[in-house]
Amino acid sequence: MARGRGKATGEGAWARARAVRVPDAARRARRPGRPARPRTASSAHLRAVRSRLVRVLDPPPAGEPEDRGLHRRRYDRALRSRSPQRRVIWTRAEGSRVWDENGREYIDLTAGFGVAVLGHANPRISEAIASQPVRHALGDLAEADVTRRFREALPWPVKLGVTGEDAVEIALRTALLETGKPGIVAFEGAYHGTGLLALAATGLERFRTPFSSWLPGPIHRRRYGEDPGELPEDACCVIVEPVQGRVGSRVPPPGFLDVLRERCDAAGALLIVDAIFTGIGRLGEMWPGSNVADVLCVGKALGGGLPLSAALFVRPELEGVWDLGREDVYTHTHVGNPLACAAGLVVLEEVPLLLGRVRDLSDRFGAAGWHGAGLLRTRRQNAAHAIRSGVLVIPIPAQDEAHALMQAAPAFTITDEDLDEVFARLSRH
Repeated sequence: MARGRGKATGEGAWARARAVRVPDAARRARRPGRPARPRTASSAHLRAVRSRLVRVLDPPPAGEPEDRGLHRRRYDRALRSRSPQRRVIWTRAEGSRVWDENGREYIDLTAGFGVAVLGHANPRISEAIASQPVRHALGDLAEADVTRRFREALPWPVKLGVTGEDAVEIALRTALLETGKPGIVAFEGAYHGTGLLALAATGLERFRTPFSSWLPGPIHRRRYGEDPGELPEDACCVIVEPVQGRVGSRVPPPGFLDVLRERCDAAGALLIVDAIFTGIGRLGEMWPGSNVADVLCVGKALGGGLPLSAALFVRPELEGVWDLGREDVYTHTHVGNPLACAAGLVVLEEVPLLLGRVRDLSDRFGAAGWHGAGLLRTRRQNAAHAIRSGVLVIPIPAQDEAHALMQAAPAFTITDEDLDEVFARLSRH
């Protein structure tokens, strides 16, 4: 149905609410010589606003009119399905279990896209988050104590961010400041974020194409897992993921990162390792690629469910390139916010104790036919089948059903019993 001012449910109410007259008292308050008072919305106006918000934000119920089908399609697009039984709107999560709006229970192999490595609603993280606002909940010029302790818990100097993309942007800008050269060597299939600089380095056309006229450069793209050869003269850096996650779980051949290190040394370029998805234990080690990286980017799992990322200067002297003698030229309002840092401290304490468990779980996935590394695994199966079986997975876009992939990035705390049940359910399809 075309959008307009007709009498369709919701649209008409919204149009009528916009036309609600201001009460006489409010008009009188704006007489010359008197300061205007804040206008209080009428109850009808508020009801109309709430009605519209519910239609936009809530999952559409079964049997809704066809003109609301767009909302359903948005929920189902990732699964290439328009069946209401296949969309999952979380209402509660605990450990590796998730419950949807209808009360159905699922075993979660996504961990919130690799974020909740200690499980959903982890008690220690919940306690850390709940207790922090009593002391200090926002950053300031004087760094919060918990933020300072978080920095000190990291193995190298750091510039903090909010999202994984922030860490990538910091790393790329560090390379520009250090070398003065504009070129970036990046890889096909890579995903580094959707900000313009990180997006330019991303090797997936479906993300770049809509914004191609705005993307910076030059970007020199190479095939992942292959020797890139002699680097271009204008290259300030090479940026690479230890394992590519957005195209499945693509593992490079042994020695690939060492070759990149040699190429960077020969060209005077920095090697940036983007371990946003793969770091903090997912590959069975805390800091994958740190043995070759100049700058290591971590995020996702780092904040324990809250937004927190970090560009780690494995070459400590690189921190100095940001000392420009003026205010910080790359920052955000919530950088180093104490809530996320409090959760991050728990992650840094707990995850090292689970690395052996991660390696054991990785072996189990490999034995069950899942490809990849650590707890970033891919299987050739339609994600919709898994979800119908009560298993949440990450769908990997494919051109057709025959090439459908699903990805697992579970919490490190998933139980053996849950994993047994997952493998049993998926074997039925």
